[in-house]
Amino acid sequence: MKKLLLGLGVLTLVSMTSCKKSYGCNCNVDIPGSSLSVDTTYYMGIMDKNEATARCTNIKTDLQLIMDQNPDSQGTTVSCFKMEQ
Repeated sequence: MKKLLLGLGVLTLVSMTSCKKSYGCNCNVDIPGSSLSVDTTYYMGIMDKNEATARCTNIKTDLQLIMDQNPDSQGTTVSCFKMEQ
């Protein structure tokens, strides 16, 4: 009985530490000299916290690259943060 309880305790602890949650990445694109400001959330799905952080960083980088390629949006600021859904 003790081994069974110990096994269940270990299983519960492992499942709690590797818990995956649903995350989104909220991004704001601010174009200077314009009244245009875009605020949107990208739903990333169920993953662990580190993967969600990395994906949100990649989304921010991609958005900034897209904005930097457009001559009309020079100086545009992109900010993103990870959030639990």
